[in-house]
Amino acid sequence: MLTPLSQLGFVPVSVVLGEELGIGPASIGLAVGLYAVSAAAGTVLLGPLFDLVPARKILPWAILVNLAVSLGFIWVPNFSVLVVGRLLAGFANSALALAASVIVADTFRDSPTDRDKAFSGLQTFVSTGAISGLTLGGLCAGLGMPWLFFAVVAGYGVFVLCMLPVILKRMKRYEFVQNDDLGETNMSDEQRKVGTRPTPAALLVEIIRMVRSPRTILLLLATVCGSWVLQGGHYSLSMLLNAESVNVAARTALTVVIPIGVLAGALVNQWSLVRVPVTGIYARAFLVLPLACGGLALAITTDHMLAWAGGLFCVGIVCGMLGPLQPTLIVGWYPDMRGSASAAVNVANSAGAALGPIVMGAIAMYWVLPGVVGVAAGVAAIGAILAVFLSRSLARTRSTTPAMTPVAAGER
Repeated sequence: MLTPLSQLGFVPVSVVLGEELGIGPASIGLAVGLYAVSAAAGTVLLGPLFDLVPARKILPWAILVNLAVSLGFIWVPNFSVLVVGRLLAGFANSALALAASVIVADTFRDSPTDRDKAFSGLQTFVSTGAISGLTLGGLCAGLGMPWLFFAVVAGYGVFVLCMLPVILKRMKRYEFVQNDDLGETNMSDEQRKVGTRPTPAALLVEIIRMVRSPRTILLLLATVCGSWVLQGGHYSLSMLLNAESVNVAARTALTVVIPIGVLAGALVNQWSLVRVPVTGIYARAFLVLPLACGGLALAITTDHMLAWAGGLFCVGIVCGMLGPLQPTLIVGWYPDMRGSASAAVNVANSAGAALGPIVMGAIAMYWVLPGVVGVAAGVAAIGAILAVFLSRSLARTRSTTPAMTPVAAGER
């Protein structure tokens, strides 16, 4: 919850913070954008590192940096400090997000079904953090007290830091061995996970092989489409609210509709995974996404905020179903490269999150908003086609693989 809480809540309070510092909208926009750049760079650099270094050695530092930045933002003297803090926050939060994925992958390494449900559970907490961050940020911005937001985030960071010994104790260690030496003999079987530590050069070769795999390419391209739609929904709401006279209470309520939908989608995922394989849910949910976008386009042609909320919720719930499935699919294919695999999905998400608002904002200059959302529906349709191809390809692979044939580690 710490990453989305500190990340998303900054956006509402940034404008008020800029006014206090005498900074114009362009400079504040730069501070907001630099976070995404730093997070993307951190994901690329730290993903392979998690395959070489245990997560328990990186996680404490990521929490400490996030806490230090939040405390520092309670009193921001100038724009330079703001920029440095946002860069550090982006890097630290990328480490937190990757650590969460790695911990889930290691804990349920030998139980794919439980791993699928655990990623959905992880999405539940991420969505809760997003809802909390947006609500808190909007409230503090309305009160004209941005420092209060950073104080609350710092307080939650202290809570997580205090919980760290318990977290580390309950984490299952992923111990790398070269021969028969199992390392620490006083660890219980429940805490020990055994694998082979790759060299940096060997890991680089495997990463190149992973990103060139057709199934990986299909998954990452579909992920870009899904993230485009999700962030496009947020941006479409911003354009809609700017064009209409909406009171503060309604604006705040509409802002959290998509995250609430994502939370509901994650819960639906956990229920569905008991009955339907992960690839089946993935393809079916993607097929519904263009319809959800079309419903949102129709909703914003009306003047009814309940219709807007319904359209936004539909987009959110489908994206919430897709979100946990992407990392669980790629981690299932590459369990020994779970850091790099999670990083690849995160980078694809970042690419879609950047492209969506940029392209849709450019189109909005020449077209009506429902038409802009219609473009997002077209992007969702492309993602659905890719997801169907991926699902069918995996089904053919399973049907042609002999039951007792050994499978290479990178192809599991």
